[in-house]
Amino acid sequence: MNMETGPKESPRHAGTVAAACVLAAALALGTCLCLRRAASFEDAVPICLLGLASGFFTLKRSEKAETQSPPRHLLSWLAAALGTLLLALHSFTASSAQLLWLCGLLFLAWAVIFRNLAPKKAARCWFPLAISLLVLPFHEPLMLICSQPFRLVSAIMAEFFLRLVGQSIIRDGSSLMVGDRAIVITYACSGLNQLCVLSLIGYVVVQTVHRRTLCKILHFLLILPIIVYVNAMRLMVTILLFNAIGEAALERFWHDTLGYAMVVLCALIFWYAQGLFTSMDSKEKAADGK
Repeated sequence: MNMETGPKESPRHAGTVAAACVLAAALALGTCLCLRRAASFEDAVPICLLGLASGFFTLKRSEKAETQSPPRHLLSWLAAALGTLLLALHSFTASSAQLLWLCGLLFLAWAVIFRNLAPKKAARCWFPLAISLLVLPFHEPLMLICSQPFRLVSAIMAEFFLRLVGQSIIRDGSSLMVGDRAIVITYACSGLNQLCVLSLIGYVVVQTVHRRTLCKILHFLLILPIIVYVNAMRLMVTILLFNAIGEAALERFWHDTLGYAMVVLCALIFWYAQGLFTSMDSKEKAADGK
C-alpha cells in the first residue's frame, strides 16, 4: 500500500527562498544605513521600492536549463573570497572604509545566492544587491553628485525651447536671466527626484511588458532622455508663467503642480515607447514558440 506524506519542498524552491532571505536582509541593511545617514528618508523611498521590485522580478523569472555554465559552487567560492578580501581591506582604508565594507558584504551575499541558484539567475541578482547595499546607503551623496549635470542640462534645454518660442533669455550656468530677474535651477528643479520615482515605474513596466532582456535594457534607458526633455518643458512653462503672472509662478502651488504633471507625462511617454521594441519582442516570442 502506497502512502503519500504530501509534497516535499524541491531544492530549487528552497534555493529561491534562501536567495530571497539574503536579498531581504541586504535591503533591510541598506534601508537602516540610509535612515541613519539621510536627513530625509522620503526621497529614498522610491529607491527602496526599486530594490524590492528588482529582487522580486529577478527571483520570479524562470530560466532555461543551463548546459554550459561555470559550476555554481566555484562562482560561490570566488565571490566569497573577493568579499572576504574587501572586508579585510576596509580596516586599512579610512576614507572609503564603509564603501569597501558594503562591497565586501555584497560579494558575500552574492556568494550565498550563487550557492543556491542557477548561475545566470544568481548573476542577475547583482542589480537588487547593488541598489540595496551601494545606492540606498549613499543616496544623498549620489544625488548631490548628479545634481549639477542635471541642472546644467535642464538649463540648456530650457533656454533652447524658450528661444524657439521667441522668448528673450540669457543663461549663466544653471541660472536663467528673465529680464532683470535671475531664476536659479535648484536641486528640486533638476528632475532628480522624478528620476527616482520614474526609475521604479519604468523598471516595473519593462519587466511586465517585455520578454527579451535587450528590450528591457534599451527601454529602461529611455527614462533619462525622457526626463531631461520633459523637465526642460516644465522649466519653459514656469518661465512663461512668470512672464504672465509674475512671482506667483514661483510659488509652491505651481511648482508642485508642474512637478506632478511632469511625472504623469513622463510615465505616459515611457509607456507608449514600448511600441519601439514590438518587433524585437515578437522575434523572441516566435523563437520561444518553436
